Amino acid sequence: MSSLLDKAKKTKRKKTKRKRKKRRKTRRR
Repeated sequence: MSSLLDKAKKTKRKKTKRKRKKRRKTRRR
């Protein structure tokens, strides 16, 4: 049980810790 909780916590933490890179939007003509 503890391992499952740890896994869930880890994934949640990773998601929040991950930084999003702003991509430049290219305009299509």
